[in-house]
Amino acid sequence: MSLSRVALAVALVLAPPEYPERPEERVFVGFITDTECGPDHAPMLATGNMGGNDAECTRKCVKMGATWGFVEEGPRTFYQLDDQDLPERFVGRRVCIEGRLEGDTVLIDALQAAD
Repeated sequence: MSLSRVALAVALVLAPPEYPERPEERVFVGFITDTECGPDHAPMLATGNMGGNDAECTRKCVKMGATWGFVEEGPRTFYQLDDQDLPERFVGRRVCIEGRLEGDTVLIDALQAAD
C-alpha cells in the first residue's frame, strides 16, 4: 500500500463524521389553514359551498382531501405541516407552533392556542 493511500485512510478514520445540519427551532405565530386554499379562502368562500368563514372552509377542504397547513402572521407565508392530527382542534384560532422549518414544511414540536 502506498504512503498516500495510508495517509488517506488515516485521514478518513480520524475525520469527524459529517451530519446534516438540523434546522434551527423557532416559534411560528399564525393560523391553521389547508393546502387547497393556503392563505386565501375568499375564492372558495365565494362559491357559497364552503361555509361562511375561513375555519369552516378549512374543515371542508380537509374533509375533501386537502391537508392541514399554516399561514404565518406578518409575511402571510404559507407552510405545509408535518403533523396532520394536532392542527384540527385549532382551526379558526391564532396559534403558536414551536418547531423547525424544513423546505416549505414546519416540523411541529408543540402547538398551542395563542389567543
